[in-house]
Amino acid sequence: MKTGSNRFVVSVIASASVLMLAVSTVFAMNMTKKDAEKREMDVQRPLIKVVEVLPESVTFEVKSRGTVQPHTETTLVAEVSGRVVEVSPALCAGGVFEAGDELLRLDDGDYQASLSGAQAELARCEVKLLQERALAEQALRDWTALGRDPSDAGLLVLREPQLKEAEANVQSARAALEHAQRNCERTRIRAPYRGMVRERTANLGQYVSPGTPVAQVFAIDYAEVRMPLTADDLRFVQVPEEKEGTISGGSDVVLGSRFGDDAGWKAMVVRKEGVVDPRTRVMHVVARVEDPYARNGNAGSSELAMGSFVEALIHGISVPNVVVLPRYALRDNRNVLVVDGESRLYSRAVDVLRTDSDRVYIREGLSKGDLICVSPVDVMVEGMFVEVVYSQAESMAETNPVDSGEGKSGETD
Repeated sequence: MKTGSNRFVVSVIASASVLMLAVSTVFAMNMTKKDAEKREMDVQRPLIKVVEVLPESVTFEVKSRGTVQPHTETTLVAEVSGRVVEVSPALCAGGVFEAGDELLRLDDGDYQASLSGAQAELARCEVKLLQERALAEQALRDWTALGRDPSDAGLLVLREPQLKEAEANVQSARAALEHAQRNCERTRIRAPYRGMVRERTANLGQYVSPGTPVAQVFAIDYAEVRMPLTADDLRFVQVPEEKEGTISGGSDVVLGSRFGDDAGWKAMVVRKEGVVDPRTRVMHVVARVEDPYARNGNAGSSELAMGSFVEALIHGISVPNVVVLPRYALRDNRNVLVVDGESRLYSRAVDVLRTDSDRVYIREGLSKGDLICVSPVDVMVEGMFVEVVYSQAESMAETNPVDSGEGKSGETD
């Protein structure tokens, strides 16, 4: 029993000695160790491209399209019946005529006969009127020769009813003569204005009756193009008001053919149609093109045929102090990233005037000299330090001219 107890005591004393030795060693090491050298971490700043804000006056351009149409188109019809005896060479599809030109003539033999009869009837009635006047004057003289007061003479005595009947017959004969003259004139169908023939529907030898169409014509002094615009586009287009018969102040328009023709035609916005299309929710404005067929001696001008489909570039209003940035500089449709003087990056809300596929136009929220980030930033932390590089390719000068896209409104807050 004593032997087992002694062994247990020896084991406990040995374990305690080892533990004390380990604690002493660790304490000695802590007392003798050197402090670790402190080093600052080298944080890599994100490298971003920036452009400098340079406010400028911007003339907005709006793109649209439309079809060239005549401002006046007329169906010429026969006003009297008759056989077509003469057709002008200009009365053919594409033929050009001047105002007042005779385009077609009907046989007027019957109408000339009626005119001669009306002239004869008028002459007879005028003679009858002269006779009645003479008889009325003679009756008055006979009445006064008997010593009677003229005021006591009756209407029949002075032949006033017969005189009025003769005057009425003259008026009726004159009206009949004018009617006969108009019928003779109506046998000659004349051009109501300077224009071009779209279609001829009557031919030589054909018998026509009143109301029969003979040709479809349209005016060529100027043409019109209806262009659809959204409500946002319309804000940037200047529409004039007509005063004293003149139209001025409308936005200039350049029209171009989509079929590869490099020629451009100048036009001007003259009015807007005050109705919104319920299907497309757009409103049409109308541009006027002077002398579309180049008939006024415009050397080098090309024709703009009716029915042509054209692209329209509308030079709209000018707005001062606008900041133009690349479209992708705008974040969440209302913010941009600005770098301050300490190279810190902050988000700033701005007032967006207009956007298109390439650019954003900012009205308020930025000042001249501000640096705007135009690089993608994966992780944005307010106040983070950045390294900036000035971007020459993204400069403000290279963002003009301004346009709003092909007939579509840009996004506007």
